[in-house]
Amino acid sequence: MEEKIQEAVASLPDDSRRVFVLSLHEGKTYEQMAKELGISVNTVKYPIKRALRMLYNRLEPFFFKYYFMSDSLPMIKKMAL
Repeated sequence: MEEKIQEAVASLPDDSRRVFVLSLHEGKTYEQMAKELGISVNTVKYPIKRALRMLYNRLEPFFFKYYFMSDSLPMIKKMAL
């Protein structure tokens, strides 16, 4: 499943992937990302929402299978929010 997640993240548009990585992997707040990228906080929110929606849509077929084959459901739920 981790490989599928990595492939899905790599397939995101550049702006969505950038804020997704800053948010989830680097733990930055909306304010920190906005300052770093030189954009408004509201402008940061849309690419994150789009990234999560795209990831959920791409990975959704694997969620059901993964749910019954692993104890990692909390990770999947976090990705789908």
